[in-house]
Amino acid sequence: MRKLILEFLNQNIGAFSVLFSGLLALATVVFVVLTWKLVSETKKMRKVQTEPKICVFIQPREEYIG
Repeated sequence: MRKLILEFLNQNIGAFSVLFSGLLALATVVFVVLTWKLVSETKKMRKVQTEPKICVFIQPREEYIG
């Protein structure tokens, strides 16, 4: 049984190499897309965190004028 499996693997080594290379390429593309999304989100978060969200006005009260 073990000999049959080894023969099968040896006969089809090219196909397995192509299959696993394709899977590795697909995983790499997925990681690139996820990393790109993370970088975009981080840029947006940094921009939002540095923008001011409040305004301050100083306005004298009428009774203190004059």
